[in-house]
Amino acid sequence: MRKFAAHLVVLSLISILSACSTPQSGNEHMTERAPTSAQEDDQEAVARLEQAYQSIMATNQPEREMSGMIQRLTRIYFRATALVQQFDNEMNESAKAVASGSEADEAAMIKSETYAQIQAAKFLMDRAETKILYFYQRINEDRMKAIAAAKSKDISQEAVRLSEVRKEVNKVLKEQASGAGAFAMDDLLQKLFNQQADFMVNIDSSRALGTGSVDTDAIRARIITSIEKARELHKKHAAQIKTQMLEASTDKALNDEIMREASVIQNDYSYQYSKEASNRIPAQAGMKMFPSASSSGNLVGRSFAPQTWVLTFDDGPHATRSIEIMKMLEEYGYRGTFFWLGNSLGNKFAPNVVSYARQKGHELANHSQTHLNFGAVRSSNMANAIQAEIIKPQKLMTSMYGYKPKFYRCPYGACTKVAPVRQALANEGYLHAFWAVDSLDWNKAANPNGASDIARRVKNQMASVGRGIILFHDIHPQTVQTVKLLLPYFKGLEKSGHRVVGLCKAVDEGNGSGSFCGH
Repeated sequence: MRKFAAHLVVLSLISILSACSTPQSGNEHMTERAPTSAQEDDQEAVARLEQAYQSIMATNQPEREMSGMIQRLTRIYFRATALVQQFDNEMNESAKAVASGSEADEAAMIKSETYAQIQAAKFLMDRAETKILYFYQRINEDRMKAIAAAKSKDISQEAVRLSEVRKEVNKVLKEQASGAGAFAMDDLLQKLFNQQADFMVNIDSSRALGTGSVDTDAIRARIITSIEKARELHKKHAAQIKTQMLEASTDKALNDEIMREASVIQNDYSYQYSKEASNRIPAQAGMKMFPSASSSGNLVGRSFAPQTWVLTFDDGPHATRSIEIMKMLEEYGYRGTFFWLGNSLGNKFAPNVVSYARQKGHELANHSQTHLNFGAVRSSNMANAIQAEIIKPQKLMTSMYGYKPKFYRCPYGACTKVAPVRQALANEGYLHAFWAVDSLDWNKAANPNGASDIARRVKNQMASVGRGIILFHDIHPQTVQTVKLLLPYFKGLEKSGHRVVGLCKAVDEGNGSGSFCGH
């Protein structure tokens, strides 16, 4: 039997923990909110989850508690899906107004209360997934220990008990992943699959217990692996999806929680447009956009030349999809800006992807080490977070990219009002890249027609804002298909004066006489 390394559990957990709370509003002098597990030091966060795990396992029916967590995740997901559809309707009306002669509003997305609620729901989903993943892995760890030490009758009984608990949890996962629930469970199941694929146990001992050691095959069967499968599921379970959204929308406790989180997020996001580009403090040879803790150091696209668009991709690199997207862009003469994670750059395939991107002229940027939500970090731990999430990946990326990245994007965009982070980015010479258009390509249930729905969302938002940075993720299969659909559209827009350029070029052109990137 191979003993599962405990430090890997903690590293995996911390990576997920980093992406699961809500950004603070205000600056470094603000009154802190009551801390959650994600707002504490990493070790404290793990300790709190461990305490919760031990408390639940001490009950007569721990599986009931985990069942509640899984059902909650489903409810949040379908509330987010309903919000995405509501946001789509808003942007559709905004696009119609622009087509009828109204001026494009570059702050259309940021001003939307619905968009803030979508982000809040996403944060709550991440938090729920964190807890489920931690508990599931701890059950497997304890079960392995019990199997390994099965010389004692009591320990053998404990191994059987844990096997039964896991069996019941798997049953709930299967039930929740049935029908429309497959959409809500998809991200969790993909993470569980990766988690369990690394989990090695003694096969003979497992057989003695009469239950399989690793559930990778069962988990894999439930994952939505293609756009075609997602479309088929949506068509088959459309009525159930509608029912789930309606039920989630009438859940007062959940909606109150989302609204509380959204109010903080919207306050933070509104800062993106708190100052007109023309009022930015001039500095550095007259540049409008330059490394600064002020609004001059934060990019949305407002200072770009009119009808200028920048395509950005987060959370990679991916083993195949990143290069697939790059090749499609190249066919149209475009280059993308890829905000990648330090953790993902540690994968074996990463050097080849980086090499390809450099060779073809795509821009590579910094998206943190573990996808940390800076807005959820306590002030006492901020210095450590900055070192771990800005400086550490920067060193790795400088080595791999062949140059120091010029752009940084805080995960969730959650640092515009976190003064220490903004100052650290300025000190390191970064421009912070927010966005004006969000593809929301992660929510499969909100896109019954797959990539065409995501493409339509992007088009409507583009019409509403007029110029700016577009956000995608190069880790999803639906994003690959969306880019394929949008590229002819982008090319067609060139006839009316629109352009797709790299982020460096957009910044240097917007700066006029000043140069940030050297174009």
